[in-house]
Amino acid sequence: MYHIGLIALEEQEGQLNQWRNKLPGDWIIRFIEPDKELNLEHIDLLLYIEETSSQIGEICEKLVSLKDKSDFLSWVWIQENNRMNRLVYLNLGADFVAYSDMNQAEWLLIMTNAIKRNQKKMSYQNFDLKKESQKLELIERNNSVLLGGEKEVLLTRIEFRVLNTLYDHPKVTVSYEELYASVWKDNRVEDKSYRLSNIIFHLRKKMGVVPNTPEFIKTVRSKGYMLDI
Repeated sequence: MYHIGLIALEEQEGQLNQWRNKLPGDWIIRFIEPDKELNLEHIDLLLYIEETSSQIGEICEKLVSLKDKSDFLSWVWIQENNRMNRLVYLNLGADFVAYSDMNQAEWLLIMTNAIKRNQKKMSYQNFDLKKESQKLELIERNNSVLLGGEKEVLLTRIEFRVLNTLYDHPKVTVSYEELYASVWKDNRVEDKSYRLSNIIFHLRKKMGVVPNTPEFIKTVRSKGYMLDI
């Protein structure tokens, strides 16, 4: 079962139904709003639909803006087999450009094989990331963190909650709003921004007790924080 994100500038509902008929029944297909900031973490392949050649500019813009958001594959589907348009899309980072006259069994096999290869590559990267993250291990029963496999640092309950949220998203920016929601369930809590920055300050101070260890918590200006492991 694979997850396909569909971007169509026109006839959105119609395109969604068409692709549900073209792709295997156990694949999950959902429409992606091109002008909204979305979590694309669980998308295996993003499919841009070019219904007319006049849409090439908009599709190129979306292709460039979304290409670095995650590790999904990017395909473009064009109605006419225009060599120049294919080269434009490929130069901008599209992994493949298919066209309506292409044999369905052929492009579906290419798509399936590409997703499988990409998932295998990602599994290797995740394995390497897991080995890397062993430099920092959370111990929930103690509300503590083990640094470098040698030094256990005790945290307050709220410090542990913040660090745990960042730990669940390694090398990904976690927004201030996400951190607020994970730490304070009560929306009436005041001065969240100040309190969060104070918690991060104390976490950095506590986690700096082991010599020659890197600064794990990075500030992503105007966005949030990232655990760099």
